[in-house]
Parts: sequence; C-alpha cells; structure tokens
Amino acid sequence: MKKGPCSHKSGWVVLDKAADMSSAAAVSKVRRFMTASKAGHAGTLDPFATGILPIALGNATKIIFHVQNSIKEYHFTLAFGILTDTLDSCGQCIESTNIIPNEDQISRVLPKFIGTISQVPPIYSAIKVNGKRAYALARRGCSVQIPPRFVNIEDIRFLGWEKEKCAKFTVRCSKGTYVRALARDIAEKLGSKGHLMTLRRIRVGNFTLKCAFSLEKIEKMTHKDGAFRDNVMLPLGEGLEGLPTLSVQEAEAEKLSKGMFLDKVESFCGKSECLVIKTRDRIVGLGKLRQGVLRPFRIFI
Repeated sequence: MKKGPCSHKSGWVVLDKAADMSSAAAVSKVRRFMTASKAGHAGTLDPFATGILPIALGNATKIIFHVQNSIKEYHFTLAFGILTDTLDSCGQCIESTNIIPNEDQISRVLPKFIGTISQVPPIYSAIKVNGKRAYALARRGCSVQIPPRFVNIEDIRFLGWEKEKCAKFTVRCSKGTYVRALARDIAEKLGSKGHLMTLRRIRVGNFTLKCAFSLEKIEKMTHKDGAFRDNVMLPLGEGLEGLPTLSVQEAEAEKLSKGMFLDKVESFCGKSECLVIKTRDRIVGLGKLRQGVLRPFRIFI
C-alpha cells in the first residue's frame, strides 16, 4: 500500500478505533487533526467495537460507497449462555441457558453459515423502521420488527476458547452483515443462547491494520512542531481496489471534468459498472463505459 506524498486535502486515514467511541466522534476528531473540509467514514463500527475505520477526507468522500461495498473481516468473541437485548456485552440479559456447546459441535455447525444467508438485524441498530431509527424505537420500549435480509459470509472459523464459555471466531463477510446477529444465530443453531463479547474489525477492502493508526498517534503525527505529516494519509486511489482503469489524455480529462462524454473509446475491452479514469499523473474520476462512450459520474477536481 502506497504512502505519500499526497495532498492533505484528499485521501484516506485508516483509524484503529478504540472502544467506547462512536464512529461519528472518531471522524470528527480526525477531520480536526487533519484540517480537512470534508470527512466521512466507510462503514460504522459500534462504540464498543475496535479496529479498522477508514476515514475519507476531501475528494475521497466521493468514493466512500465503493469502500463500503468491500468485503470486511472481523475477529469476535461469542459468550455462550446469555442473550442480551442489544446482542452484545453492553445490553441487559433477556434469556439464559446452561447449554454450552463443545468444540466439535461448533465446528460442525459453522459451514451452515457460509454463503448467502438470511439474517434478522438487531433491534438496536441504525436501520430505519417506518422512518425512525430502530434503536430509538427500542429505547422507548416500542415493539420493533425488522424484516430479514440476505448477507454473504465468505468464510467463518472457530479459533479456540478465550475463557470458559467464550469462543473466538474470525469471519469474512459482505456489507450489511451484523456480527452481533451472527453470534446470536450461531448460538441458537447450537441450542444455546449467546451474545457478542468482543468485536474487532481487521480489514475493510484494501485497508488493514498494517496501515492503521491510533487516534493518539494521528494527533501526534499531525501536530508535532505544528507541521502536517503526509505519512498519516494514504492516496485517494487506495480506496479504489478492484476497479478496472482506463487511461485518457490530459485534453480528454479536461472534457470529462466538465461533465462531457468521450466518444469512440476503444482502448478498453469489456463492460463495467464503474471504471477508474486516470491520466499518466493523476486520477481524474469514475465513469461508465457503454458502446464506446465514456460517461463520467464522479470527478475529482
């Protein structure tokens, strides 16, 4: 993964988020440290969770949608025996059982969760129900019914026991997967009850813990001696993992930047919903190519 040099106005800061901090609060702090005009994150982490939170600054906010759609990877601990209302350790116990599965039983049930599965999200989530956030309704004591949705689990593995009744797992999954709900469902499939004890996100698309900084480290690196440090930020293009690229000339880039189409584009073979348009020196934006016509829909000026 490339590091600098890059403009402090556009790019990615990968935060290793600590517990007890909301994703919105983390973005606000990083934005202030980096003196960025625009900022946003590519995928919410619950306050109690830790790990990768990609934060887009400047023009990188225009490609948040792509990073949000990337595969994510987590380490989590499932505490058997107790189901909480929030499905994690922050909630209140609503059901309990003495049934605790063994390693053999866990290993046999996990393949049932690989592939496209139906999942009912937690009632304590940001999903909207009749125009209201589910968590807001749940906190008021309202009955909340969230319809199931399909998510994709690429892989899930049992890693061993953290301590008595607490099992460690790793999972690689699609956007929209609630690991809290996954923990609940695994426990139920095993005839038990369970909730998420810990959650750590270790990958979002192209971003891993290797390129992540703690909030304290970011603050030090951006304010030491009053100088901005380029090596905190990754280039905008690091958020475009997996997309095909199409090279254009500077004159063509100028037309595209004004919203004009390019006809008779023959240097790209194939069809894609999204192309990265670039010149020799810079990324121009994103576009769609249909029947030889290139149509820009995101431009990085």
